[in-house]
Amino acid sequence: MHRHHHLVATAAASTTASTAINNKKFKAFGEITNIVQQQSNNVSNSNINVDLTAGNRVTAANSRSFKSNNNASSISNSSSIGRSHYDIYDDDDDDDDNDIPSTFNDLDISFEGRRMSSTTIFEHHQQQQQKQHIPTEVAARQHRRSLINQQIALLDVYSLPEYRDDILTYGKEAEQRYMAKANYMERQSDINHSMRSILVDWLVEVADEYKLKRETFFLAVNYIDRFLSMMSVIRCRLQLLGAAAMFIAAKYEEIYPPDVAEFVYITDDTYTMKQVLQMEQAILKTLNFLVAAPTPNYFCCDLLDRLGAYKKGPNGVCDDGGRWNSLAMYMLETTTVFGDCFLKFSPSMISTSCVALSHYLINMTGCMSELSRITSYTVFSLSECLNSIFTTLHNSPNVPQQALRVKYNSEKYHFVASLELPETLPLDLL
Repeated sequence: MHRHHHLVATAAASTTASTAINNKKFKAFGEITNIVQQQSNNVSNSNINVDLTAGNRVTAANSRSFKSNNNASSISNSSSIGRSHYDIYDDDDDDDDNDIPSTFNDLDISFEGRRMSSTTIFEHHQQQQQKQHIPTEVAARQHRRSLINQQIALLDVYSLPEYRDDILTYGKEAEQRYMAKANYMERQSDINHSMRSILVDWLVEVADEYKLKRETFFLAVNYIDRFLSMMSVIRCRLQLLGAAAMFIAAKYEEIYPPDVAEFVYITDDTYTMKQVLQMEQAILKTLNFLVAAPTPNYFCCDLLDRLGAYKKGPNGVCDDGGRWNSLAMYMLETTTVFGDCFLKFSPSMISTSCVALSHYLINMTGCMSELSRITSYTVFSLSECLNSIFTTLHNSPNVPQQALRVKYNSEKYHFVASLELPETLPLDLL
């Protein structure tokens, strides 16, 4: 039976905002409890005698309606702000008898001849659910997102041979229209590349805390650089620019984007909701609403897929947990932090360089011949970009911005941030 779900946005009280983003752990308040309805007016079992009273029965319509606390805290300069989360309810009014089991066997209750009221059974059912670790609202939202992503992976038209070459060609043409000016920082009077690096490093932590897609992060960085290419920003508004850019990117890319109140919260209430919305309008107007930019992440994922970096499981869903993919993505995200070195390179050049370099460091063999056939880039044309990435990786332990090293120096990403690098890069072996 098909179900139609709606989002019900509610707000709950937030935790106290701390002064450092890396000390904040955003908590989801409340747990989604899906009460499984059981209907059994007469249970025919010699050892079970269940007394169901009409007053204790729960209707099927109410059981699938997930409600949350409607206590909404106002947005102010105090230490607490409103936090939003999303619940799901089912508004299908069709007959639901087919959805309701006829016995209480699913509750796994051992009665042994005891007489139990419906209230006792309901309490025991709640205890069983708690033992099964009912997911929080955030975990449930991530689970729904994972299911949707799996369906998208199964229906990925971008990877079909009939389209992918044309899409790649169009992406390389379009990226020129969405690139920031490489020397825009020379015209900024109050900020510099070091401040930009701090901002991007902070955005890495924000994206990691809210479990945002990698594409969302790259889009946000693109919006920031393009905006700074056309507008002058003072340093006290730089974080506001980053928060608003991430807000736009999340609304464009994410299925369940964080609310604007979340971006007020992550700035430690430095800015108000009105200021974030005003900056959002300024960014969109300056960019002329051109937000569908080809990012390095798109090119890199496409190239890794073509070269077989993603292993497909039995269900056909790609597994991107390999060391090659992790190292390529670590390099790719590192290039966003150091704009003074990489703003002059196009996203497709950076992506091709990261794929080629990561393949060599993992396998000690080259794949540049295949990449040249796909992208038309040669080792000679990418030599400057390759050397810049290799030098940046060598210097990464000594720079103040360490969010990416912390992120990729974990088991999830195969500890690629601590990979031992050779002293020199032999370009002829790529």
